[in-house]
Amino acid sequence: MLWKKESIGKDARLVDFLDSERTHHKHIFSLFDDISESKKVLEKSGKLSTHYRKKAMSQLESKNWHEAIELLNEALCFAENDSQDVGGAYAERSTCFFNLHMYDHCLTDIKLARSSKCPQVVQAKLSKLRESCKKMLKISPNTEAEDDFKPTLSFDASEQCPFVANVVKIEGKEKMGRCITATRDIDVGQAIMVEEGFVWSTTENYRRCCVCLETTNPLVPCKNCTDSLMCFGKCEKNQLHEIECNMGLPTVNGKEVNGKEVNFQLVVRSILMALKTIPNLNELIRFVERIVSAEDNEPINSASTPLSRYAVFLENGLKWQWPKKENKTYIGHIKRIHEAFMDNDDFAELFEDDDHERFLRHLIGHHICALQYATPNVCIGENDGTSVHSIIGRFFFHSCYPNAVLVTSDRSTVAVTIRPIEKGEEVTVSYLPDELNRSTKYRRKWLLVQYNLMCFCSRCTQPATAASNATALSKLQKNELRNASNRDPKKQAKRRNLTVACTKYLNANGREQWCDDIYYMLHAYIQLLCTKYYLNLKH
Repeated sequence: MLWKKESIGKDARLVDFLDSERTHHKHIFSLFDDISESKKVLEKSGKLSTHYRKKAMSQLESKNWHEAIELLNEALCFAENDSQDVGGAYAERSTCFFNLHMYDHCLTDIKLARSSKCPQVVQAKLSKLRESCKKMLKISPNTEAEDDFKPTLSFDASEQCPFVANVVKIEGKEKMGRCITATRDIDVGQAIMVEEGFVWSTTENYRRCCVCLETTNPLVPCKNCTDSLMCFGKCEKNQLHEIECNMGLPTVNGKEVNGKEVNFQLVVRSILMALKTIPNLNELIRFVERIVSAEDNEPINSASTPLSRYAVFLENGLKWQWPKKENKTYIGHIKRIHEAFMDNDDFAELFEDDDHERFLRHLIGHHICALQYATPNVCIGENDGTSVHSIIGRFFFHSCYPNAVLVTSDRSTVAVTIRPIEKGEEVTVSYLPDELNRSTKYRRKWLLVQYNLMCFCSRCTQPATAASNATALSKLQKNELRNASNRDPKKQAKRRNLTVACTKYLNANGREQWCDDIYYMLHAYIQLLCTKYYLNLKH
């Protein structure tokens, strides 16, 4: 259906599938219209803002600073513009930053509180807090800088692609397509890929900046909606959220329509990324047509530039198509997103004629396919509601006995080795959703249903009676591994010790045949890595 034309002529127009479906399924489109009109939007409310500030005070009294900050962020989102609730929430959040030794952030919040309608009694307290901050900054620099963590490659970057280390290479295989192989032996715990996502989204509305996904900067609320915050002085000036906010699409996951998991925010952002990569509409149309018609037969094995990454993204869209029985649902998604774009004057001017509108509808459908091809696949790093769509991450193939794992850190996807890898060996990850210890029969059935994939990894083909020479774990060791899931930022020392134990064990035993003890170690190590990168801490 996508990219079909009305005739075989050179200048034939794209089929307006939206119009043809509307003719046959009027009741479906009226249903979508009803949903759009009845969408409930939470408005700014001083009562709700006060409610969340009270909950935050409870956390402040218990010295749960991070939890208090999240609640105060929610209070800021619901506070009516230019009200005392805004100044009060900033003032209370500044106290949290001070106690976390984040003095620069504390000073920023003091400045924000003073510029808002803040009671005189609070102003006096802020003056004292400001002086304390300045004194602490003279005594010692911000201690949060010591714990601040940004993912980096464990080796020099590859000349082939700056997002991967020079110990691996991207290559094409005739039947399998692109894959990643090691060019030297690699130990456990090495970051071999750090790639900023092609697009990203989050439902952690009161913890992260909705534009860049970072959690380490002071956040300011959107003046229009009640579920978005942006980095002060940086992302608040970015037009991305303004565009999304004015579109008024339903939820991030788009579950309202027949329960289909189409992430509306990712689709919108991927269209915006396409327009940013190729600003000229006619050039964009020609570029997409070349990829769709497979005019460029040369495989793209680097994905190192925005243009080559977008080309790979478009290629992925050719590998997935929604089932015919779901036509109505997916066309409904396209209709919703298309109308949201056309309600914006700038986009209405850009896609000014019917041919351009048809192109936009087909492009939205194609982007949905590219994202669905990945969901919830390896190239979507998901961590507590945050989704990062990685292009190179899709080059890792599946194994039920993986030697690497993909984790997210803000808007980056990081590939970390979890077993020793030998030179020439393919780097693999697991597509299974935390079900590594299930039976071969279960895993194969799940992979076949989800990805039409039959796994022939060493674990799936080894005899069921095969013995492993891996070192057995004691009961005490197994009990210790249960602490790997603890995400308390204060428990870094404990996680560091567990990380050292896991790395040592997996380096020594990671090439042995699969057994329960290896599973316990892999499971714990993956949890430790997820926590490390999710919290952006050293451990």
